[in-house]
Amino acid sequence: MWWWCYANRKRSGVGGDDESNSWTDKVRAYKLVQVSLFQKPLVKVRLVDLMIATNNFSRENVIVSTQTETTYRADLSDGSTLAIKRLNVCKLHERQFHVEMNKLGQLRHPNLTPLLGYCIAEDEKLLVYKYMSNGTLSSVLHKNGNLLDWPTRLRIAVSAARGLAWFHHGCRPAILLQQVSSDAIFLDEDYDARIVDSGLARLLTSSSDCWYHRHRKPRTIRNGRCCDHIHNRFQTTHNNRSASL
Repeated sequence: MWWWCYANRKRSGVGGDDESNSWTDKVRAYKLVQVSLFQKPLVKVRLVDLMIATNNFSRENVIVSTQTETTYRADLSDGSTLAIKRLNVCKLHERQFHVEMNKLGQLRHPNLTPLLGYCIAEDEKLLVYKYMSNGTLSSVLHKNGNLLDWPTRLRIAVSAARGLAWFHHGCRPAILLQQVSSDAIFLDEDYDARIVDSGLARLLTSSSDCWYHRHRKPRTIRNGRCCDHIHNRFQTTHNNRSASL
């Protein structure tokens, strides 16, 4: 009997969510903190607006989660939708963080997910991005991969390659990317790839590491390694589809 009560308590989410959502309890005291947006909005957005829009950053609103970050879907009261990324680890001081955010907020490219703003609440740092309706490349390949025809797959691969090429050759100074994976690529309504983790490598390292990253030679794609990860996902989905026919 005691085991049934324990299992039912865990399944219903009582107690289990307390640990994962403890950070949201901590930032409640900062709910009136204003969200810094790079373009002046018609109405000011505060942290409490993001909390309401994400249902207090609930698991049901998670778009993608990794070891270093979690991205939530935020449905605002005016009908618009944003993507809110919480950095699980950020070693930059607040002043450095402001500087890096202002730099990343100026980046614009057709194959980049635009960074619209950010918010700081004590040690918590939230990034505000434009929402992409088709989610991550990873979720599409795993859930609806069989529905993607080859012209659409080619469109995704080419647009992702264009984004990566711009970071390494078209952007000055060159942007240091974190690990490039299908979780870091969003898809817009036309299934064009939009890279989302641009420049976050500096936010997840210490000050000394940042100096090293700024002064070393920019990382390049060698032997197609970055593209291979995406290509393998496409090929695996194709093989599964062929086997089911």
